[in-house]
Amino acid sequence: MYVLPDAEFSGSSSKAIDAKTQLDNQLGGSSITNIPKGITDAVGCFSAQTRAKDKAANRFYLVSMANSGPGGQVSAAAEYKYLPIGRDKDEEECAKVFGIPNMTNWCPLTLMDVGSLGNYYNQQVLETVYTQMGTAAGKDLDFPNAICAQHLPVAPAFLPRAFFS
Repeated sequence: MYVLPDAEFSGSSSKAIDAKTQLDNQLGGSSITNIPKGITDAVGCFSAQTRAKDKAANRFYLVSMANSGPGGQVSAAAEYKYLPIGRDKDEEECAKVFGIPNMTNWCPLTLMDVGSLGNYYNQQVLETVYTQMGTAAGKDLDFPNAICAQHLPVAPAFLPRAFFS
């Protein structure tokens, strides 16, 4: 278990590992307000050099692909949901905050909606890394020890149902 060196978190367990020194936690979620740049930046987190350096130092390499809604999304979503007058305009304003081409009439109202949107683009990141690894273009790419995703809306078949209860 990786935890901060605090007795309240670990109960002073001898099995607790100091996350501060043994965990390399990179934020690699693609930006959902600038998709091309976000994908390029996120692919950069899948670095073979970082993985090798962390392995040599006995560190755990973790990439977080979580993201959050852009500034203005919450207020635009609230106006759309709770103010019935001008709803079409509010929906367009909310969609515009994301800056995604051709997304003009959908407003992600919940954190799960925003997470699903981010995960949609994170698929492209994972696909790029997977298909380029082992090629000349992907010689500097490698998967980290673990990846954190925003959420899984449906339990995948390979995980037990109890994991999602």
